[in-house]
Amino acid sequence: MGTGQRFGGARVLAMAGAVSITAAAAATFGWHHERAGAGPASAAGPSVPSTTVETTTAPPTAAPTTTTTPPTTALPTTSIRPTTTETPDTTASTTTPTDPAPPAACAGGWSSAELNHLLRDHAAGGIVGADYARAQRLADGRVLWTFQDVFLGSDPSTLDGTNFVHNAGLVQSGSCFRLLTGGTTTEPRSWIGGDTEVLRRSWFWPMDSMTTADGHIALFLARFENPRGTGAAYGARPVGVWIATIRPSDLHVVSLAPAPDAGDRPLYGFSITSDEEHTYLYGNCYRQFTESKFLHVHHDAECGPKMYVARIPRGRPDLEPTYWDGTAWSRDRAAAAPIMTRGQAANPMQVRFLEGRFVSVTKVDDWWGDTVVVDVAPTPVGPWTTTATIRPATVCDCSTYFAHLLPWADADGSPVIAISSNGWSFAETRRHADHYRTRFIPVHDIAGAASRS
Repeated sequence: MGTGQRFGGARVLAMAGAVSITAAAAATFGWHHERAGAGPASAAGPSVPSTTVETTTAPPTAAPTTTTTPPTTALPTTSIRPTTTETPDTTASTTTPTDPAPPAACAGGWSSAELNHLLRDHAAGGIVGADYARAQRLADGRVLWTFQDVFLGSDPSTLDGTNFVHNAGLVQSGSCFRLLTGGTTTEPRSWIGGDTEVLRRSWFWPMDSMTTADGHIALFLARFENPRGTGAAYGARPVGVWIATIRPSDLHVVSLAPAPDAGDRPLYGFSITSDEEHTYLYGNCYRQFTESKFLHVHHDAECGPKMYVARIPRGRPDLEPTYWDGTAWSRDRAAAAPIMTRGQAANPMQVRFLEGRFVSVTKVDDWWGDTVVVDVAPTPVGPWTTTATIRPATVCDCSTYFAHLLPWADADGSPVIAISSNGWSFAETRRHADHYRTRFIPVHDIAGAASRS
């Protein structure tokens, strides 16, 4: 999430890297790639939700002629920030938007090159800087993107003059993107929980999401607090897991409430995937700015390298999960055992169930490492076999962190990884806003030395 310092809201990162990747991407990721553009979703209306598992077919290639605007929440009349932490309400606002959403931004398509051109090079949709990009494909073919610590503006070259929010989204219809925030166009707030957060003191960061059995979107969020009022810096800590229930037709937030397992250490819902019968909630402690005794600028080296998993019946986030205890599924949270321990600072695995196998993409040790590892397993708990290592190039004196596997393949069938980056110096990032953006890396395009097992 950063190097432990925030200046004006940006996560200032440290670490440079080189480049390398394995060959033979199809075997590495364990699915049969379909070329992009096959089977576009109809723009006439949502389809019936499918009961099949996640696939790698492409999002629709043609955008609908109209787009929906999610409701927004009006800002308080005062602009003075509270100085104490507030407790979020359990029900989201249903305020009608007071001004129109910005127009949709459209790419020429949805390949990695076109995503990079629109979202990284031109900051389309109004997101000038952000990290921790995640993408969920919706039942009607659209894609919901979520981001953390977002700078909003119109000039893609600089963070100066931008508005800062702790979370925002984009809804992708075909190759067009529309911004999702709270507040108003001129005074935006975070999309989720923006009417209750205290900027840089109490906020929500999106984790992963899922489609519920009744067709809603359940977005899991880590609620963070920092009594020092410095945001993503020393003192910031997760205090629990909440779920935003979102109506898919217009992306309206219906409710925001603690998850059935709202605890931390770990935060279940950090990564989510489903097979035919169960939804799996992977958990990591996500403690990056905690105790000064820990390694790597306050990373909690005791819990950060450990990944856990719990499960619920498919599509039922309202139910209490059971936890993998090393040999079986247990209702005792305290008995949970890690499914993998790796690295010195962090093991932020992102897992998808693809064609009968569980595929994990991990930027080991977060911004302190230089390697993305691809693992596959026959079950949600392992055993995990490493099939590739990737060393993403840096775009500046930057770090790369948080690798996320997109739910579709590139135009030629290659897997695509979204990865965050940020600069060593905020002053430099401020002048070069593209340093703090997501890049999209097709596996076949990553040159350099390869390793494979």
